[in-house]
Amino acid sequence: MSRRLFVSAAVALAAALVLPTQGVATAAPEQKAPRSLSEIVSPRSPNTLPKHARTNTRARAAAAAVTENTLYALSPNRDAVLMYDGTSWTQIGGAAAQIYAGGGQVFATNPTTGSIFYYEHETTTWHLIGGPGDQFVVDDAGILTGRSAGGVFEWWGTEWRKIGGPARSLIAGGEGLLAATNTTNGDVYIYTAEPANPWQKIGGAGQDFVITAPGYIFGQSTGGIFTWTGTSWDWIQVGGPAGKMYGGPYLVATAPSNGNAFRFLEDQFRWESVGGAGDQFAAANDGTLYRLNSTGVYRLSSSGDGSWARVGDPASTLAV
Repeated sequence: MSRRLFVSAAVALAAALVLPTQGVATAAPEQKAPRSLSEIVSPRSPNTLPKHARTNTRARAAAAAVTENTLYALSPNRDAVLMYDGTSWTQIGGAAAQIYAGGGQVFATNPTTGSIFYYEHETTTWHLIGGPGDQFVVDDAGILTGRSAGGVFEWWGTEWRKIGGPARSLIAGGEGLLAATNTTNGDVYIYTAEPANPWQKIGGAGQDFVITAPGYIFGQSTGGIFTWTGTSWDWIQVGGPAGKMYGGPYLVATAPSNGNAFRFLEDQFRWESVGGAGDQFAAANDGTLYRLNSTGVYRLSSSGDGSWARVGDPASTLAV
């Protein structure tokens, strides 16, 4: 029988609701420094970006009583889990090793045991749902998936169900899509949940993969950034090599030379500069883009002028 990540007891996360020690700070908007980056603009971009036919029919988790655009953060020394509702910050938990979010759901791992907990917004309570895993991911439907030496497991609200064998890495994102890389050669598979063929191979090994909300899968190799057309082994190039890639409602990529960020506009098939370098970028489902650097958390203005406003103090990581 499949090995479950579920365990019966562990050290719980401290989850008292108190005012955050890292409050919202007010500062003048930081202006972007636009810079053209030919290195991540493809010289042979087609007019339209094909979207694959999604076959994933996984059961959806219960919706949380918060917006899917809520931003979560870990304090700099990882001793507090914080939640940002677009206006103010609230501490919702104590020390954590890592946080994972998607679809309004948020999960955190215990820094001592590695066990994973789910945060119930209605009761402001953390619930133990599993033991340590090698990796956890959450898609935009709020579905948590984990991998361990025993295989790939999906959390069904009351139990873990095995949906695949061992994997090297997991990628989750838009349209409830889940992908995994093979432990032997790094080949990429998407999870279809179809009994006859639950995992479909779509390509070979790459350096990095992300999934965006429209259901696009982007991969990076030494030759640049590619997207899957929906046909196995059929990829098209959308840009040159990048430093980092981030999924969300759209693709965000950083330039390898200076770390400046660009987002890919799928409907126009072009890259748009969104400002200077950051340690991490995170995009909410409504398109709001956040940037984390050593001076704090910033939000990109919706006015289109390219300015960033500081909305919070420094953090160790973001999740949305």
